[in-house]
Amino acid sequence: MRTIRSRLNFIVFLVFLATIALTQSTFNERAAIKAMVKADTPIDRDLLQRRIDHHELIALLAIATPSIGILWILFVIRYSVFKSLHRLSRRMMDFLVDRYSFQFSAPEENEFGDLQRTFNALAEKVLNNMDDLKSLDRAKSEFLSIASHELRTPMTSIKGSLGLLASGIMGDVEPQFMDLIRIADKETDRLIRLINDLLDLAKIEARKLPLNCQWVLWKDFIAETCQSLSGLASEVGVQISHDSPENIYVFLDQDRTQQILTNLISNAIKFSPEGSSVKISTGRAKDGQFLVNVRDQGPGISLEDQHLIFQKFRQGSTRESGMIKGTGLGLAIAKALIEEHGGNIGVDSQLLQGSIFWFTLPKWEQRKAATEESVAP
Repeated sequence: MRTIRSRLNFIVFLVFLATIALTQSTFNERAAIKAMVKADTPIDRDLLQRRIDHHELIALLAIATPSIGILWILFVIRYSVFKSLHRLSRRMMDFLVDRYSFQFSAPEENEFGDLQRTFNALAEKVLNNMDDLKSLDRAKSEFLSIASHELRTPMTSIKGSLGLLASGIMGDVEPQFMDLIRIADKETDRLIRLINDLLDLAKIEARKLPLNCQWVLWKDFIAETCQSLSGLASEVGVQISHDSPENIYVFLDQDRTQQILTNLISNAIKFSPEGSSVKISTGRAKDGQFLVNVRDQGPGISLEDQHLIFQKFRQGSTRESGMIKGTGLGLAIAKALIEEHGGNIGVDSQLLQGSIFWFTLPKWEQRKAATEESVAP
């Protein structure tokens, strides 16, 4: 019999027939014993005892047969169903953790064998598609890296030429032309930032962006970062505040961590209403890592967008402005840099209630005196 269902049906059928036969025999024996007792003829007591013993044996078999049948069915279910389920579940788990191979021995000729063959076919198709996607992703990264390198040199020349024109070294420029030069200079800066982001992203994906970590006094570090963004905040009427615990040292790459903070704080400033504030606070995460929060009073981020904004070239949207203007690379780079440090990054937000962008850094300590020398682990 090929299928598990047919095996179980066959067992149930045999148990059913045996139970009916034994039950019928029990009734026949009982009727025969009653007839012998009621008969007017003398009763052979030895014969009557044998018939009673025979009746008890048949009754016992009638009770034991269904029990044995149930145990038999449980045995078949355990070794034909649960064992196969466990084996299939283990292979699915291997697939989830990238230890799966669809090349095994032939599946059994039953329902679970059919399920295994279907899963193998799907897994093979998924793995082949993943290989194709990885190849395309590598080609895309190589293209972005090459294009960014080729664009950087001419953009630097354009930036320098516009700077010379704006400075007046090349002669006086009429006011209407000067406005156009300033616009071109500003947009050139934005394009250079995009090129730099693409280069950083390509280096991160290629694992060619080593971190230069050292012990840094957090109070001085965050104060310097906020000071560099004070001009941007004052232009839009937003205040920056931060709490800095004393003598906290964090093991980090200063340039890259400042890049992360600059991105988070500038985003918070950009979406905060005039007269509001952006607050940077620190604490201890549940897993013991150093926690940094950047809180704004902006329009908030929908739950759907919260899962997208840390992806490359993905941006959130607001009801007022629709799609947010930008490249969609800043948060993706921040996420990659935080993960290179061994930390995590995320956002907690509700619409119309502001947002809290947070990240963690694994290595930190509180020292007795702020003047102690920093010692790398």
